[in-house]
Amino acid sequence: MPSERRNKNKSEERVVRNKFKDEKKEYYLKARNETQSKYLNALKTNAVVICLGPAGTGKTFLASAYAANELVQNRIDKIILTRSNIPVGKSVGFFPGTVDDKMEPWLAPLTSVMKIVMGPGAFDCALKKGNIEMVPLEVIRGRSWDNSIILVDEAQNLTIEEIKAISTRIGLKSLMVFSGDATQSDLQKNQQALDQFCDIIEKYNISDTAIVEFGIEDIVRSDICAALVKAFYQENI
Repeated sequence: MPSERRNKNKSEERVVRNKFKDEKKEYYLKARNETQSKYLNALKTNAVVICLGPAGTGKTFLASAYAANELVQNRIDKIILTRSNIPVGKSVGFFPGTVDDKMEPWLAPLTSVMKIVMGPGAFDCALKKGNIEMVPLEVIRGRSWDNSIILVDEAQNLTIEEIKAISTRIGLKSLMVFSGDATQSDLQKNQQALDQFCDIIEKYNISDTAIVEFGIEDIVRSDICAALVKAFYQENI
């Protein structure tokens, strides 16, 4: 029986590798403006990247696509996905199923991009084998990730205690990316901590870090998205 399980595990590992090789070649990420180019360069050359800016600028898309591509090319061992699970509006209650089932709706903005880059089959195999892991904030303490990319989405909804707990999980040869939009925070102003995290990094001159800020002029989702974001900004909403 043990030998049968080992053979099965080896077979599954081959399936994952073959999925990566056969389903997609290297995904070409092209910057659509100067700030996106700066962001992509920051992802390639730093250990911690904080990306700030309004909706529609490519914060989540570029980080997710970059991470998926690195995994497909076997340049990293694992992708970790996490975010605050504060709902917009009234909660629909608890989601049923496994941890992945519960986290999937929250992390869909990231996983949908990764499926485009990797192909849905390769994504599902990587998730099953643990090469992609969805980690709730509640259980993140005590973890450590080497040779991995950790994506922290909706970081504007994190408290400074949560940012401390997440950021200190980073291990050797890893990249951690925080992305967020301060104008869409669901926390009270005195609890919002992403700007405080940036101030700490700059105050102590922490190396191998980068802070990239997008503006309204960098919105690429659509013209109507840019117009709406600008209108809400001018109304201080």
